Amino acid sequence: MGVGKLTGPKKAAILLLALGEEGASEVIKNLEDSEIQQVGYYMARFTDVAPEELDVVLEEFYNKSGGAGDGFIINASGDFVRSTISRALGGDRAKELVDNLSANVEESALESLKWLDPKAIANFITHEHPQTIALILAQFGTLDYATVFSQAPAAASGMTLICLLLFVGAMGKSAQFPLHVWLPDSMEGPTPISALIHAATMVTAGIFMVARMSPLFELSQTALSVVMLIGAITALSMALVAVTQYDIKRVIAYSTLSQLGYMTVALGASAYSVGIFHLMTHAFFKAVLFLGAGSVIIAMHHEQDMRRMGGLRRYMPITYLTVLIGALANAGLPPFAGFFSKDAILEAVQASHTPGAGFAYAALLLGVFFGGLYSFRLVFYAFHGEPRMDAHTRAQLKESPWVVTLPLVLLSIPSVAAGWWIGPIVFGGYFGSSIEQSFHEEYHGVWSFMLHGIAAAPFWFGLAGAGLAGYLYLVRTDLPKKIAVALGPIYALVDRKYGFDELYEWLFSRGARLLGTGLWKGGDEALIDGVLVNGSARVVGWVASVVRLFQSGLVYQYAFTMLIGVVLLTYFFLRT
Repeated sequence: MGVGKLTGPKKAAILLLALGEEGASEVIKNLEDSEIQQVGYYMARFTDVAPEELDVVLEEFYNKSGGAGDGFIINASGDFVRSTISRALGGDRAKELVDNLSANVEESALESLKWLDPKAIANFITHEHPQTIALILAQFGTLDYATVFSQAPAAASGMTLICLLLFVGAMGKSAQFPLHVWLPDSMEGPTPISALIHAATMVTAGIFMVARMSPLFELSQTALSVVMLIGAITALSMALVAVTQYDIKRVIAYSTLSQLGYMTVALGASAYSVGIFHLMTHAFFKAVLFLGAGSVIIAMHHEQDMRRMGGLRRYMPITYLTVLIGALANAGLPPFAGFFSKDAILEAVQASHTPGAGFAYAALLLGVFFGGLYSFRLVFYAFHGEPRMDAHTRAQLKESPWVVTLPLVLLSIPSVAAGWWIGPIVFGGYFGSSIEQSFHEEYHGVWSFMLHGIAAAPFWFGLAGAGLAGYLYLVRTDLPKKIAVALGPIYALVDRKYGFDELYEWLFSRGARLLGTGLWKGGDEALIDGVLVNGSARVVGWVASVVRLFQSGLVYQYAFTMLIGVVLLTYFFLRT
């Protein structure tokens, strides 16, 4: 029986007995009188009996608690403390503490447990389950993954808040709506940084963290539902924004946000291995796209606006082919890497029973369509059609040097083939027990997977998006502007990234400036300069001006002042 299954006072009695007299007194300082009485009752039931009768009392207690005293054999007070520690902490931590106990068991127990904060223990033992992340340490006694995961089911009802707070951190780290605005702005840096850090490694740390903590998330359907819904909103909304952008790097940046949304949805659907698999495949093809954009920017003399490009495939064939591979993978078309991971995500969401799965599946389907649209919009806008750059830039256009094209070629290989390893990674138990394996679908090989995918809706949605991009940007190049005008405020809202940049500018930037102005005017000028510095100088000046009136150099004035002083002193002494 884990301690989480006991009521507060009983749990308190076990922990206090394990801590010993000194530790118990420290904890009791943080308890209410009524709680002390209840805890004291159970402690008395445990201790005010002869050692040979102690096991009978404890067995009776655990029978009433539903534990049936399983294996709880007590022969002496030392064994009792060992057992109470084991019951209170459980698992490897209990074994570690018991092994370190000396003959003076209470003192040893206190020494072993001194890292526990008395206030935290008092808060823990008066609640049935932890209420904040800070109580994880008090609840489990460790931050070790294996120990926490083994003891987590005993505190399952407290996992929702813990998981939601963990996910808030993941939202910021992995740029999920509405904490996404920093990622597109970070693309102002060099393209290798964008490729390696902002797409492939650093920004995916939140996805990794949620997957690694999957045993906790599996204990809270509410948290999984929130994760899925946030990911779905991010995937669709950011794909829409990517369609409206003209900066070649920002198109890829919003594509990254959308793909991170897909990974997040996979986590919410309990398909953790699929989410990590998409993290891997995405790293390859998104790095190709970013480095390909960098190659274009070099050739265009740092021009990033696609409206001033066009026809680049004739001048940059290697860059064109590698970017085309990245776009095909990003659009989720077979046999490229993105097809396998994205299709597996959609399969997992479709099979999921988590609340919100239907909305998430619809959002991802639309996201696949717009993913194909913005991916090939970039390809057709930048590399096809008539050149739109000035004559000077056009005259100097050429393929980038090998130090740029070689990484593009090398990365394009896994952008094609990385998805073919979906069998051992997703379905073959590659991750072992490091993450939860809750995605169970039949797998019959790469070719069977592709044939199944081609017959499914996501493939046709992606293909339709790519086909629409070809029609709009190769055949009817006049239509995109007409569609933007026809959509009016809807297009304007998406083009302005839903107003989040302006909102955060007003709320945080303006708020910070107002706070700074208030501290400057009220704190620096009024308080420090006005009162402390200049104020003290004015006080000294005023005192000096008053004292100066008595320093006139006239004898009769001094005599008159002395006379007044004598009168005042005489009055004072006579009065007292």
